[in-house]
Amino acid sequence: MGVKWKEEDSLALEHVLFEELDLNNALTIEGRLAFFKDFMKYLQHNRSEEIKGRTPESLRNNIRTFKDFCFELGFTLMDVIHILRMSPSILNVSIESLRDKYALMGLIDDHSYHLRKTKLILCPDDYRVSNELIYARYMLMKTLDYPIINWSNMVHASEKEFAKIFVKKDGGYNKPYKIFSSTDDLTRDNLLRMFPYDREFVSSLRSKEVNEKSNRDSGPIKL
Repeated sequence: MGVKWKEEDSLALEHVLFEELDLNNALTIEGRLAFFKDFMKYLQHNRSEEIKGRTPESLRNNIRTFKDFCFELGFTLMDVIHILRMSPSILNVSIESLRDKYALMGLIDDHSYHLRKTKLILCPDDYRVSNELIYARYMLMKTLDYPIINWSNMVHASEKEFAKIFVKKDGGYNKPYKIFSSTDDLTRDNLLRMFPYDREFVSSLRSKEVNEKSNRDSGPIKL
């Protein structure tokens, strides 16, 4: 059950946002109003004092930690503001999880360092997909020699969209990776049981060449 929203809460949170994101200098008056309006929808949703990110202190800490992560990867403050306006709840994802997810993206065929940065800016909600699911999808595709591992099928596809790739068609020829009879065979839970998350493997990806590329603005990526 949410607690009643008080005016002083709103003012305190507004102060944190303006201070930590330098909104007075970064955005126009119209831009600041639009940003705060969108962000408040997140802050007010099912609010309770225990929910991460809803108090001024935790919000300040989460923003600072997220900013540090983004700056290490070469993002600008305007990039951070854009990401947080589009998906404020990304602040509820641990930085360790984001680091692992960014490393996992290095396994995707169409994801250079630049493209992974672009996706975080344009599709931040995709970065809330669990690492466990991304890893399991990747392992299934590698195990079955699926030829194309891209953002769409590894991250963005719905459960049924992903499962349909590997379901046999009635009659005629089926490609070698189409081995399942129904999309029900590849539910999220079934997939996670087939390929339990290997944290050690994911951590090892941080040393892969694709995750060591330099950015002309930020220097080496610090995963």
